[in-house]
Amino acid sequence: MARRRPTQADVARIAGVSRQLVSLVVRGDPHVAPATRARVERALDELSYEPNSAARTLATNRSGQVGILVPDLTNPFHGELTELLVAALADNGFSAIIATGPDAARAGEVAARLPLLGVDACVLASPRLRAEEVEGLGRTLPTVVLTDDLHIPHTTLLRADNRWGLDRATRHLLTQGYDPVVFLSPPPRSAGDSVHLRTRGYRDVVEEAGFPPRVHLVDSSTTAREVAGHILQAHGPGVAFACHDDRTAVSVLMAVADAGLRPGADVGVSGFDNSSLAGLPGVDLTSVDQGLPHIDLDQVGHDVL
Repeated sequence: MARRRPTQADVARIAGVSRQLVSLVVRGDPHVAPATRARVERALDELSYEPNSAARTLATNRSGQVGILVPDLTNPFHGELTELLVAALADNGFSAIIATGPDAARAGEVAARLPLLGVDACVLASPRLRAEEVEGLGRTLPTVVLTDDLHIPHTTLLRADNRWGLDRATRHLLTQGYDPVVFLSPPPRSAGDSVHLRTRGYRDVVEEAGFPPRVHLVDSSTTAREVAGHILQAHGPGVAFACHDDRTAVSVLMAVADAGLRPGADVGVSGFDNSSLAGLPGVDLTSVDQGLPHIDLDQVGHDVL
């Protein structure tokens, strides 16, 4: 026979207080006297009391859950960002519902569902959404957008300076004597996709230096490796690749190895994100650091909630 779940009335009976006072302790009300709070907390522990989330939602009109939408979790940057978000939310008493939207259709479906799931707020990382979809979500729920370059009304935006980051990476490769410097990137998937400003940052530098821009958009890691291989065949040692992200840069490193060349000594390669990929043994990739571990995600949570 299943054991009955303990209620606040059970806790109140053991602690010798009212059920209303138990509710105040469970909600963290600061006005409860310390001695009384300690007595109630002992009773909570004794009964292994777990708050009823459905009842809490009805009572407070809050679920304690935040929706997180990312393009995918195979990209190390998005995976690491999601882990940090989940930890920051947990530190503030919230749990996360994580969904992926790798393309506009899937992302749109998820965005339409988030309010129906009863989440208190949502975080969109590099969203593959139309601007009007993001704004619509922002009108419905408190919404923070991360790593996007388009500030949509009714949302809070937190991003790196993508144009400046690719400017720095491209200048670094040019000062090392590489010629030509090629920009390799996935195609943009939304109006605010960081590809737009990262491409602009690359173009600014090579045009200033008097070189023609060489921009190649690749739709997968396999294609990136193939395109990089063709470029290496055409130019050989001395060429460099300023890549949109670390995943693309690792594909380039594979092409460099396929060609029997050495990264750094023969071919320049830079990434963006400084994800865990960049520091793997045998990779040691030069990468633009977005400062992810130093982002005040608690402040993001405050802005959302």
